[in-house]
Amino acid sequence: MTKVVMVMICLLSLLSFSANSKCDLNSESLLSKEEVKEVVLNTISALQNIYIFSDKAEIAVNRLELKLQLGEFNRQFNIGRLSRFLEQVLISSTGDSNFGINSRKNFCLTAEASHANFESSFTVEIVENNIAFLIFDGDFVFTKNVEEINSALSQLPKIEAIVIDLRTAHTGSISLSQNLLSFFLPADSHLATIEYSKNEIEPIHSLNLTEMEHGLHGTPVFIINSSFVAGPWEFFSHTMKHFGKAKIVGDDSMGIGLLTKTVRVSKNIELTLTYAELKNGASNNGWHKTGVAADYQVTAAEAQEVAFELARKVAR
Repeated sequence: MTKVVMVMICLLSLLSFSANSKCDLNSESLLSKEEVKEVVLNTISALQNIYIFSDKAEIAVNRLELKLQLGEFNRQFNIGRLSRFLEQVLISSTGDSNFGINSRKNFCLTAEASHANFESSFTVEIVENNIAFLIFDGDFVFTKNVEEINSALSQLPKIEAIVIDLRTAHTGSISLSQNLLSFFLPADSHLATIEYSKNEIEPIHSLNLTEMEHGLHGTPVFIINSSFVAGPWEFFSHTMKHFGKAKIVGDDSMGIGLLTKTVRVSKNIELTLTYAELKNGASNNGWHKTGVAADYQVTAAEAQEVAFELARKVAR
Protein backbone atom coordinates (compact mmCIF):
# COMPACT_ATOMS: atom_id res chain seq x y z
CA MET A 1 0.00 0.00 0.00
CA THR A 2 1.58 3.23 -1.18
CA LYS A 3 1.58 5.89 1.47
CA VAL A 4 2.23 9.60 1.10
CA VAL A 5 2.93 11.29 4.39
CA MET A 6 0.95 14.51 4.65
CA VAL A 7 1.30 15.56 8.26
CA MET A 8 3.27 14.09 11.12
CA ILE A 9 3.15 15.50 14.60
CA CYS A 10 5.26 14.02 17.35
CA LEU A 11 3.98 15.10 20.70
CA LEU A 12 6.65 14.45 23.28
CA SER A 13 5.26 15.12 26.72
CA LEU A 14 7.39 15.53 29.80
CA LEU A 15 6.28 15.97 33.37
CA SER A 16 8.42 18.52 35.17
CA PHE A 17 9.31 18.12 38.79
CA SER A 18 11.10 20.50 41.08
CA ALA A 19 14.73 19.67 41.58
CA ASN A 20 14.13 20.29 45.25
CA SER A 21 11.31 17.69 45.56
CA LYS A 22 12.02 15.24 48.34
CA CYS A 23 11.75 11.73 46.91
CA ASP A 24 13.62 9.90 49.62
CA LEU A 25 10.61 8.02 51.05
CA ASN A 26 10.44 4.25 50.61
CA SER A 27 8.23 1.41 51.81
CA GLU A 28 10.30 1.06 54.98
CA SER A 29 9.97 4.73 55.98
CA LEU A 30 8.22 4.99 59.33
CA LEU A 31 5.09 7.11 59.81
CA SER A 32 4.23 8.51 63.24
CA LYS A 33 1.02 7.25 64.85
CA GLU A 34 -0.38 10.79 64.46
CA GLU A 35 0.15 10.67 60.70
CA VAL A 36 -1.24 7.13 60.52
CA LYS A 37 -4.44 8.33 62.18
CA GLU A 38 -4.56 11.32 59.81
CA VAL A 39 -4.26 8.98 56.81
CA VAL A 40 -7.13 6.81 58.05
CA LEU A 41 -9.43 9.74 58.92
CA ASN A 42 -8.81 11.45 55.58
CA THR A 43 -9.37 8.16 53.78
CA ILE A 44 -12.73 7.89 55.53
CA SER A 45 -13.56 11.44 54.48
CA ALA A 46 -12.61 10.67 50.85
CA LEU A 47 -14.83 7.59 50.89
CA GLN A 48 -17.76 9.61 52.18
CA ASN A 49 -17.34 12.62 49.89
CA ILE A 50 -15.55 11.47 46.73
CA TYR A 51 -15.91 7.72 46.21
CA ILE A 52 -18.62 7.01 43.65
CA PHE A 53 -20.24 3.93 45.23
CA SER A 54 -21.88 5.17 48.44
CA ASP A 55 -23.16 1.73 49.55
CA LYS A 56 -19.69 0.21 49.24
CA ALA A 57 -18.15 3.28 50.86
CA GLU A 58 -20.34 2.77 53.92
CA ILE A 59 -19.06 -0.78 54.38
CA ALA A 60 -15.43 0.35 54.11
CA VAL A 61 -15.97 3.31 56.44
CA ASN A 62 -17.58 1.09 59.09
CA ARG A 63 -14.64 -1.31 58.97
CA LEU A 64 -12.07 1.48 59.23
CA GLU A 65 -13.92 3.17 62.11
CA LEU A 66 -14.11 -0.14 63.96
CA LYS A 67 -10.38 -0.68 63.54
CA LEU A 68 -9.76 2.84 64.83
CA GLN A 69 -11.88 2.14 67.91
CA LEU A 70 -10.01 -1.11 68.52
CA GLY A 71 -6.72 0.79 68.40
CA GLU A 72 -5.35 -1.08 65.36
CA PHE A 73 -4.01 2.18 63.91
CA ASN A 74 -2.80 3.64 67.20
CA ARG A 75 0.88 3.05 66.51
CA GLN A 76 3.65 3.71 64.04
CA PHE A 77 3.55 1.96 60.65
CA ASN A 78 6.07 1.77 57.90
CA ILE A 79 4.61 2.96 54.61
CA GLY A 80 4.62 -0.42 52.91
CA ARG A 81 2.73 -2.16 55.69
CA LEU A 82 0.17 0.62 56.07
CA SER A 83 -0.42 0.62 52.30
CA ARG A 84 -1.03 -3.14 52.25
CA PHE A 85 -3.24 -3.00 55.33
CA LEU A 86 -5.45 -0.16 54.07
CA GLU A 87 -5.66 -1.46 50.52
CA GLN A 88 -6.75 -4.88 51.82
CA VAL A 89 -9.54 -3.28 53.87
CA LEU A 90 -10.70 -1.04 51.01
CA ILE A 91 -10.60 -3.66 48.27
CA SER A 92 -12.16 -6.45 50.34
CA SER A 93 -14.93 -4.08 51.50
CA THR A 94 -15.81 -2.77 48.05
CA GLY A 95 -14.57 -5.30 45.50
CA ASP A 96 -12.93 -2.34 43.74
CA SER A 97 -9.30 -2.95 42.79
CA ASN A 98 -8.74 0.70 41.75
CA PHE A 99 -7.79 1.70 45.29
CA GLY A 100 -4.16 2.52 45.94
CA ILE A 101 -2.23 3.89 48.93
CA ASN A 102 1.08 5.35 47.82
CA SER A 103 3.96 7.32 49.21
CA ARG A 104 5.25 10.49 47.57
CA LYS A 105 8.13 8.49 46.14
CA ASN A 106 5.78 6.81 43.68
CA PHE A 107 4.94 10.22 42.22
CA CYS A 108 8.50 11.56 42.09
CA LEU A 109 9.82 10.60 38.69
CA THR A 110 13.15 11.49 37.23
CA ALA A 111 13.20 13.43 33.98
CA GLU A 112 14.31 10.27 32.15
CA ALA A 113 11.45 8.21 33.59
CA SER A 114 8.95 10.96 32.88
CA HIS A 115 10.04 11.14 29.26
CA ALA A 116 9.67 7.39 28.85
CA ASN A 117 6.29 7.21 30.57
CA PHE A 118 4.58 10.11 28.82
CA GLU A 119 5.86 10.08 25.27
CA SER A 120 3.17 10.23 22.58
CA SER A 121 2.90 10.58 18.82
CA PHE A 122 0.02 11.39 16.52
CA THR A 123 0.46 10.69 12.82
CA VAL A 124 -1.80 11.68 9.93
CA GLU A 125 -1.20 10.14 6.51
CA ILE A 126 -3.11 10.46 3.24
CA VAL A 127 -2.98 7.13 1.41
CA GLU A 128 -4.46 5.60 -1.74
CA ASN A 129 -8.07 6.36 -2.68
CA ASN A 130 -7.80 9.62 -0.70
CA ILE A 131 -8.11 7.85 2.66
CA ALA A 132 -6.79 9.51 5.82
CA PHE A 133 -4.93 7.26 8.25
CA LEU A 134 -4.74 8.56 11.84
CA ILE A 135 -2.48 6.78 14.33
CA PHE A 136 -2.51 7.51 18.07
CA ASP A 137 0.45 6.06 19.93
CA GLY A 138 1.42 6.48 23.59
CA ASP A 139 0.14 8.72 26.37
CA PHE A 140 -1.88 11.86 25.66
CA VAL A 141 -2.12 13.65 28.99
CA PHE A 142 -1.46 17.31 28.32
CA THR A 143 -3.49 20.23 26.93
CA LYS A 144 -0.85 20.69 24.23
CA ASN A 145 -1.82 17.28 22.82
CA VAL A 146 -5.39 18.45 22.24
CA GLU A 147 -4.33 21.74 20.65
CA GLU A 148 -1.87 20.20 18.21
CA ILE A 149 -4.18 17.33 17.22
CA ASN A 150 -7.01 19.79 16.58
CA SER A 151 -4.68 21.88 14.45
CA ALA A 152 -3.65 18.87 12.35
CA LEU A 153 -7.23 17.68 11.81
CA SER A 154 -8.39 21.16 10.86
CA GLN A 155 -5.85 21.14 8.00
CA LEU A 156 -7.14 17.93 6.42
CA PRO A 157 -8.30 18.36 2.82
CA LYS A 158 -11.52 16.83 1.51
CA ILE A 159 -11.14 13.06 1.98
CA GLU A 160 -13.21 9.99 1.15
CA ALA A 161 -12.75 7.88 4.32
CA ILE A 162 -10.82 7.83 7.60
CA VAL A 163 -9.09 4.93 9.36
CA ILE A 164 -8.22 5.62 13.01
CA ASP A 165 -5.76 3.26 14.72
CA LEU A 166 -6.10 3.18 18.53
CA ARG A 167 -4.30 -0.10 19.16
CA THR A 168 -1.29 1.53 20.82
CA ALA A 169 -3.09 4.50 22.37
CA HIS A 170 -2.55 4.35 26.11
CA THR A 171 -3.43 7.22 28.46
CA GLY A 172 -6.05 9.63 27.14
CA SER A 173 -8.33 12.32 28.48
CA ILE A 174 -12.01 13.16 28.34
CA SER A 175 -11.22 16.56 26.85
CA LEU A 176 -9.21 14.99 24.02
CA SER A 177 -12.01 12.54 23.20
CA GLN A 178 -14.56 15.36 23.39
CA ASN A 179 -12.52 17.39 20.89
CA LEU A 180 -12.09 14.45 18.51
CA LEU A 181 -15.81 13.66 18.62
CA SER A 182 -16.60 17.29 17.87
CA PHE A 183 -15.01 16.92 14.42
CA PHE A 184 -17.54 14.23 13.49
CA LEU A 185 -20.73 15.21 15.33
CA PRO A 186 -22.94 18.33 15.30
CA ALA A 187 -22.19 20.95 17.92
CA ASP A 188 -23.88 20.44 21.30
CA SER A 189 -24.56 16.72 20.74
CA HIS A 190 -24.99 14.96 24.09
CA LEU A 191 -21.92 12.73 24.11
CA ALA A 192 -21.85 11.30 27.62
CA THR A 193 -22.72 11.82 31.24
CA ILE A 194 -20.25 11.71 34.11
CA GLU A 195 -21.88 10.30 37.25
CA TYR A 196 -20.25 11.29 40.54
CA SER A 197 -21.02 10.31 44.11
CA LYS A 198 -24.28 11.43 45.72
CA ASN A 199 -26.08 11.20 42.36
CA GLU A 200 -24.35 14.27 40.95
CA ILE A 201 -24.13 14.25 37.15
CA GLU A 202 -22.32 16.31 34.54
CA PRO A 203 -23.27 16.16 30.85
CA ILE A 204 -20.58 16.30 28.17
CA HIS A 205 -21.50 17.86 24.82
CA SER A 206 -19.64 18.20 21.56
CA LEU A 207 -17.97 21.53 20.93
CA ASN A 208 -18.57 24.03 18.14
CA LEU A 209 -15.58 23.48 15.87
CA THR A 210 -17.21 24.87 12.74
CA GLU A 211 -14.25 27.09 11.98
CA MET A 212 -11.92 24.07 11.97
CA GLU A 213 -13.94 21.27 10.38
CA HIS A 214 -13.76 20.43 6.67
CA GLY A 215 -16.74 18.19 6.00
CA LEU A 216 -15.72 15.41 8.38
CA HIS A 217 -19.27 14.97 9.71
CA GLY A 218 -20.27 12.78 6.76
CA THR A 219 -16.96 11.03 6.21
CA PRO A 220 -17.04 7.22 6.74
CA VAL A 221 -14.80 6.27 9.68
CA PHE A 222 -13.28 2.90 10.61
CA ILE A 223 -11.70 2.59 14.06
CA ILE A 224 -9.12 -0.11 14.75
CA ASN A 225 -9.49 -1.34 18.34
CA SER A 226 -7.63 -3.85 20.47
CA SER A 227 -8.37 -5.51 23.79
CA PHE A 228 -5.96 -3.00 25.40
CA VAL A 229 -7.91 0.12 24.37
CA ALA A 230 -9.47 1.60 27.51
CA GLY A 231 -11.02 4.58 29.25
CA PRO A 232 -11.32 7.85 27.28
CA TRP A 233 -10.43 6.05 24.04
CA GLU A 234 -13.42 3.77 24.64
CA PHE A 235 -15.50 6.90 25.20
CA PHE A 236 -14.48 8.02 21.70
CA SER A 237 -15.09 4.72 19.88
CA HIS A 238 -18.27 3.88 21.82
CA THR A 239 -19.78 7.29 21.04
CA MET A 240 -18.80 7.17 17.36
CA LYS A 241 -20.42 3.73 17.07
CA HIS A 242 -23.53 4.82 19.00
CA PHE A 243 -24.12 7.76 16.65
CA GLY A 244 -23.58 5.56 13.60
CA LYS A 245 -20.45 7.50 12.65
CA ALA A 246 -17.95 4.64 12.67
CA LYS A 247 -17.46 0.90 12.36
CA ILE A 248 -15.13 -0.83 14.81
CA VAL A 249 -12.54 -3.31 13.49
CA GLY A 250 -10.40 -5.67 15.58
CA ASP A 251 -11.00 -6.82 19.16
CA ASP A 252 -13.53 -5.71 21.75
CA SER A 253 -11.96 -3.03 23.97
CA MET A 254 -10.97 -3.49 27.60
CA GLY A 255 -14.14 -2.17 29.25
CA ILE A 256 -13.07 0.58 31.65
CA GLY A 257 -15.67 3.29 32.21
CA LEU A 258 -14.67 4.28 35.73
CA LEU A 259 -12.58 7.37 36.40
CA THR A 260 -9.99 7.54 39.17
CA LYS A 261 -8.23 10.40 40.89
CA THR A 262 -5.46 10.77 43.45
CA VAL A 263 -5.88 12.86 46.61
CA ARG A 264 -3.43 13.72 49.36
CA VAL A 265 -4.43 12.17 52.70
CA SER A 266 -1.36 13.24 54.66
CA LYS A 267 1.96 14.99 54.17
CA ASN A 268 3.54 11.80 52.85
CA ILE A 269 0.65 9.63 51.60
CA GLU A 270 -1.75 9.79 48.64
CA LEU A 271 -4.92 7.80 48.00
CA THR A 272 -6.17 6.73 44.58
CA LEU A 273 -9.88 5.97 44.32
CA THR A 274 -12.77 5.80 41.85
CA TYR A 275 -14.69 9.07 41.75
CA ALA A 276 -16.95 8.86 38.66
CA GLU A 277 -18.35 6.71 35.87
CA LEU A 278 -18.62 7.75 32.24
CA LYS A 279 -21.78 6.65 30.40
CA ASN A 280 -23.37 7.16 27.00
CA GLY A 281 -25.24 10.44 26.82
CA ALA A 282 -28.47 9.19 25.24
CA SER A 283 -28.97 5.66 26.56
CA ASN A 284 -27.11 6.16 29.87
CA ASN A 285 -25.48 2.81 29.26
CA GLY A 286 -21.75 2.43 29.65
CA TRP A 287 -19.05 0.12 28.40
CA HIS A 288 -17.60 -0.68 31.82
CA LYS A 289 -16.77 -4.41 32.03
CA THR A 290 -18.32 -5.10 28.61
CA GLY A 291 -16.04 -3.02 26.39
CA VAL A 292 -16.84 -1.59 22.98
CA ALA A 293 -17.81 -4.49 20.71
CA ALA A 294 -16.09 -4.69 17.34
CA ASP A 295 -18.35 -4.75 14.28
CA TYR A 296 -15.69 -6.76 12.45
CA GLN A 297 -14.00 -9.24 14.79
CA VAL A 298 -10.49 -9.93 13.50
CA THR A 299 -7.06 -10.37 15.04
CA ALA A 300 -4.79 -7.42 15.74
CA ALA A 301 -2.53 -8.50 12.89
CA GLU A 302 -5.45 -8.49 10.41
CA ALA A 303 -7.25 -5.39 11.68
CA GLN A 304 -5.42 -2.74 9.67
CA GLU A 305 -5.81 -4.51 6.31
CA VAL A 306 -9.51 -5.22 6.99
CA ALA A 307 -10.13 -1.58 7.98
CA PHE A 308 -8.46 -0.31 4.79
CA GLU A 309 -10.38 -2.77 2.64
CA LEU A 310 -13.62 -1.43 4.12
CA ALA A 311 -12.42 2.14 3.59
CA ARG A 312 -11.50 1.43 -0.05
CA LYS A 313 -15.01 0.17 -0.75
CA VAL A 314 -16.65 3.41 0.37
CA ALA A 315 -13.93 5.59 -1.18
CA ARG A 316 -14.42 4.31 -4.72
